Amino acid sequence: MLLLAQISQAVLTPLIALAVAWIGYQQWKTNHLKLRWEMFDRRMDVFRKCNDVIRSVNRDTSLGKTEAIEFLRYSVEVQFLFGDDVYRYVRELADKCIDLAVACDGASGNFGPAEVAEHKQRKVELLKWIIVQSEPLADKFRPYMQFPKQA
Repeated sequence: MLLLAQISQAVLTPLIALAVAWIGYQQWKTNHLKLRWEMFDRRMDVFRKCNDVIRSVNRDTSLGKTEAIEFLRYSVEVQFLFGDDVYRYVRELADKCIDLAVACDGASGNFGPAEVAEHKQRKVELLKWIIVQSEPLADKFRPYMQFPKQA
């Protein structure tokens, strides 16, 4: 009987250690996947916000100052979620949105004909740039939006 107890103890101890190690590994994998999913979700929110601004400009052919400033503030967070390439792109988009809001105000403001014409021309240039950004936006974000499969 004593021999059986010793053999059981010798076998069960490593089995329990293996089971605990396996459970710990599974928890690590689950937490790692959760972290990756949360990062993906935050990045998708940024992509949607950028796309919403582009669609808003496409729909309204203008952008309000409040919306442009809000987007500029929001664009600062991008540097912590993406590489410099996406950050620079989103900042350029935000800067052009600010410029568009100013040009829209100037085009309908109480200025002389020359200033109004200048603002209208600037508005057209900015609209042309912003309206075509849906595809470049997706191309810039795509490398960061991959969710690689686990083996």
